[in-house]
Amino acid sequence: MPEGAGMQRPVDAGSKKQDVGATSSASVPMGRFDSVPSAITGVPLTYFTPAPLNELLRRFGTAPIARNYSFGSRDSNHCLILVRLASLSSGQVVDIEQARRLAGLWLQPAAWTSVEQLIEFARSISPGIKGLREEISFVGGPTASRAKHIFAPASELPNLVEEIAGSLGSENISVDAAAIAALVGFCAVHAHPFVDGNGRWSRALAMYAGMRKEGRAAMSATVFLSAENQLLCERIWPDARRAGADTYMAALYAFERTLFVHLDATPKLVGLLDEVNDVVRAAARGSRRLSERLMVQLYAEGGLALAELRARCGLSTRAATGCAERLRETGLLGVRAGAAWIDMAEPLALAADAVSAAGAAARKEIYKGSRNEA
Repeated sequence: MPEGAGMQRPVDAGSKKQDVGATSSASVPMGRFDSVPSAITGVPLTYFTPAPLNELLRRFGTAPIARNYSFGSRDSNHCLILVRLASLSSGQVVDIEQARRLAGLWLQPAAWTSVEQLIEFARSISPGIKGLREEISFVGGPTASRAKHIFAPASELPNLVEEIAGSLGSENISVDAAAIAALVGFCAVHAHPFVDGNGRWSRALAMYAGMRKEGRAAMSATVFLSAENQLLCERIWPDARRAGADTYMAALYAFERTLFVHLDATPKLVGLLDEVNDVVRAAARGSRRLSERLMVQLYAEGGLALAELRARCGLSTRAATGCAERLRETGLLGVRAGAAWIDMAEPLALAADAVSAAGAAARKEIYKGSRNEA
């Protein structure tokens, strides 16, 4: 058992606090640090508890902004090409189940308004979850006393998750979509309320929260949280925990602007997505539910077997041949394991180039901030 596991107590009982200031400013910390002696060794352990989500939104949320990007404005489902890049494990490998989860959420938004619903969603990610964790949680070391970061004490979790549920269900939040997504992601992952699946859970909540305001901004923020996870954990969030959200928000918006500048400058990508989405919708013959299920599979897995498209849509030989010809003309027909396949490799590569450029812009932004401080 890790040091102090299951031994937390309310942090206002005999602990030393560094409280969040009362001013509404991005320069104040995004939570508080509490020093609590280890129940095993007596060594002081420093926990970080994020401020309640509604407080984070009030202090650090920017007002809604207008977006003039063309990508995704005509067909919002073009943004599904980013779902795999929003589902990276350790910042590198695509987690297909998470990609399915996010694609499904994009097409059929959930309605999370209670702690019980958020726990149930976490359980769908990691079936072993029984509820909010009761033990200590830390990263970056073999024991809590040697860890780089210790998440919120278990005693804080009921209130933190209740605040998240309340904010997700609120209709009265006048904050920009990207900021909502980023702040939900920060609060959820720093609460770390479960024994497993916290990153996937927090990014899904982030996308959902932002989508209620502006889907493209929410998707961009979720890709940022996923693709730049290492940058966030090693550079941006440590700064945000102590010095506020300035750098976090600057990097977030630099990422979004650059991402959509590159996507808007890639008309070939839009043409390919138009074609593949039209093929799927035509094959589904008016069944929105079927077309959405097919799109979840197509975008999460990076392709779809034509035989499966034919079988699930009940296509005739002639109709299936017509689909294949359309795809062949646009370079979207490939072969996998000897079978014809809707091949998303080229659209995915174009999207990945845009995300790579966006990541470079985010890193440039934080390094620029570091030079200015120096």
